[in-house]
Amino acid sequence: MEQRQLRTLVAVGMVLLGSVQAVWGLVRGDLPFASFGVVYALLGGASYWFSVRPGT
Repeated sequence: MEQRQLRTLVAVGMVLLGSVQAVWGLVRGDLPFASFGVVYALLGGASYWFSVRPGT
């Protein structure tokens, strides 16, 4: 697998996992847990953003 594809796959996994954590935390009423899920999803989105930039 190409390195760019692998970075994209990891970033998408981070976004999905963070989103699930955020939703799960909101459903349970646990805002700190949900907040960390949102942060994790944002980090995954940033990772994806930087992995698909031209020249990387």
